[in-house]
Amino acid sequence: MALWLPLAVLGFVRSIWLAAIVMAVFFAAYFVAYEPYRALYPDLMDDEIAGRAQSSQAIFRGLGTFLALLGGGLLFSISAALPFLAAAIIVGASLTSFTLVGIRRRRRAEVRRDENVGDAAKRVIDIVRGDKTMQAFLVANALWELALAALKTFVVLWATKTLGFSLAGSSGAIAAGAAFGGGATMSLPYALLMPMMPHGQHGSVTGLYSLSRGVGTSLGPLLGGVAVQLAGQDYKWVWLVCAVSILLSIPAMHPLHYE
Repeated sequence: MALWLPLAVLGFVRSIWLAAIVMAVFFAAYFVAYEPYRALYPDLMDDEIAGRAQSSQAIFRGLGTFLALLGGGLLFSISAALPFLAAAIIVGASLTSFTLVGIRRRRRAEVRRDENVGDAAKRVIDIVRGDKTMQAFLVANALWELALAALKTFVVLWATKTLGFSLAGSSGAIAAGAAFGGGATMSLPYALLMPMMPHGQHGSVTGLYSLSRGVGTSLGPLLGGVAVQLAGQDYKWVWLVCAVSILLSIPAMHPLHYE
């Protein structure tokens, strides 16, 4: 009995660290691959429609999430390898199409050749340094994404543990809630950010915006899982993570204002 408790604590800590490492690697790879597109998209839009265009993009991203969760669950119920095969085909076809279209419709624009990666990173940091309004927004946005990501964890457990849905059925239910609920809601913060962006820096600021999303998306499931473990597998405590995150976003938004 004396050895059981330390071993249990050690096993719990090891599982948490392993989950944190796996999630960090996954989301780091995901956002490294995704950010160039996110940064490029606003700069291709005219200023008067940039905000609306980003909201439209978020809606289509939600639709893609819906189809991915629904189709991925169905494919996984047939074979564990099928979702990965389908993802490889879709990514390959998308990159090929994007490259061909980009070559044909390449915009003639002046390219800054005198700026290295370090200078570019410093320029992005300088945008936020001293701007308390944008700092407040990025922190609040990360907290909103944290709450949404934790909520998805609850929905997964609720659909599978309480409702007893199959893998395909739970994927469909989760997809419906995430594409049409959270996706529509989280399309609004970017429109709030648009007036804060310095002229000609839409792409750089969008990268920071996506970084804040990535932080929240990474921490949400992790903290939700910790709450479930500490509560003895009682997954309703995920709501505590969601509530605390939303409550913390209120004082975080205090400096947010427009001139």
